[in-house]
Amino acid sequence: MKALILIGALIFGAQAGADHHEAADGKNFETHKAEALKRIDEHLAKMNEHKTCVSAAADKEALKKCHEAMREFHQGMKEEMKEMHESMKEKRKEMRKGKKE
Repeated sequence: MKALILIGALIFGAQAGADHHEAADGKNFETHKAEALKRIDEHLAKMNEHKTCVSAAADKEALKKCHEAMREFHQGMKEEMKEMHESMKEKRKEMRKGKKE
């Protein structure tokens, strides 16, 4: 559960930090909030799926498959976050470039 909270905080924090200028004046707040809630719901669904899998595991191999599926999910999230950070970095560069001109 701590991991879920941490992931949610990281995702929301990264998004909020990237769009500070837009969010500062209230623009897009509801959109960002809805996106954050959507990501949290997706994580909760995956955690419930993992819990069900672990509960149903009858042996060590079944439990291992549950953990592998969760590990793949986390790896996918890691890649998604990396792409999002790169995208935000590019947006910040463009914003700085626009201010200089």
